[in-house]
Amino acid sequence: MGAQDAAVVALVEAVKFESDGREFYLRAADRVLHPVAKAVFRALAEDEKDHIRRVREIYEELKSRPGWPETSAMVARRAGVEDAFRTALEHLDREVPRDADALDALTKAEEMELKGLGFYRDRLAKASCGAEAEFYRQLVAEEEIHLQTIRKAIEELS
Repeated sequence: MGAQDAAVVALVEAVKFESDGREFYLRAADRVLHPVAKAVFRALAEDEKDHIRRVREIYEELKSRPGWPETSAMVARRAGVEDAFRTALEHLDREVPRDADALDALTKAEEMELKGLGFYRDRLAKASCGAEAEFYRQLVAEEEIHLQTIRKAIEELS
């Protein structure tokens, strides 16, 4: 399989991974009671929506012409998950009871983000050009923010 074909296959996998993550985060946001976990899950779902859009844009460009696009879809918006966590924490009523369901969902989210981080790091190591490497470098950085925020939320709820 050539580099172009491998990149297209990886992008299809990335869309599936990000879509599955978004669906999980939306369901978790509806299910959990703890306001910090709810805010984190909503923000993660929005970030995943942005990842899906960006990955699909790159996929469409790769399918329509050879070569990795230099700039389109490469610009990321600032991840909102850290801000959502901080804001929810600032407004948190300290009398909120422990939410085991939220802790379970956050633990599952941590596992999902670790898997995504591994996938994107692997793709970064296999990048065929600078633009592809930069795209995956950005995704790795954003997934690291997700993971850090999830871990902070787990600590807060524990």
